[in-house]
Amino acid sequence: MDETMKNRIIAGPITNLTDARYFAARGVWAIYFDLREDSSDYIPSYEALAIKEWIDVENIGLLVGAEHLEESQFMAKDLGIDFLLLTEPIPNGNLDTMETHLFWQGSSTELEGLVGKEKFEGFVIESFEFSALQNWEKEGVLSKCFLSLSQEKVDFEELYARYLGKTSWSLRGGEEEKVGYKSFEDLDSILDKMENDDII
Repeated sequence: MDETMKNRIIAGPITNLTDARYFAARGVWAIYFDLREDSSDYIPSYEALAIKEWIDVENIGLLVGAEHLEESQFMAKDLGIDFLLLTEPIPNGNLDTMETHLFWQGSSTELEGLVGKEKFEGFVIESFEFSALQNWEKEGVLSKCFLSLSQEKVDFEELYARYLGKTSWSLRGGEEEKVGYKSFEDLDSILDKMENDDII
C-alpha cells in the first residue's frame, strides 16, 4: 500500500454482489466487508469470499471485532485479504509483528480519543464536523483519512472543493431494490466528477 492515502476511494461495507461489481467497475481503490455478526451490514465470510472471486479490485478488506483481530490476520493472510478494519481501540498485546495492514472506522469524535491510533494506516470517518477536519489538516492526520460522502448532512460539492487533494473518500452502496438491480444515480454523479478529475 502507498504511504499516502490522498485521493483514494474506499467503498463499503459491501453487502451484495451488485454493489461489489459496480464499485469494481468504477475503479475504486478498495472495498471491504463487515464480518461482525452483530452488525446490520454483516455478511458471512463465505459470501464475502464468493463475491471476492467475481470482482477485480486493487485492495479488499474485512471489518472485524477487536477480539477477533489475531485470528482475522491469519485468515487475511491465507485468503489474500489486503487489510483489516476495527471500530474499537487496539486490544492489549504486541502488534508490532502484525503482517496485515490495519485501518480504523468511526466518527471524528471517536478518532480524537482513540488509543493506539499510531498503529493504524488509515481512518474511515463515518461522521465528522468541519472543525475536526481543519484541525487534522494542521496536524497532518487528514491525509490518512477516508471521509464518508454518504452522510445526509454532507454537502458534497463544498467538501470536495475544499479537500480535494488533501484527503481520501469513503462511499457505500445499499440495499438492492430487487435481486441484482438497484439505482446508482447518486453514486454516478459523485464518481463521474472524480473520474473527470482523474481520481479514478
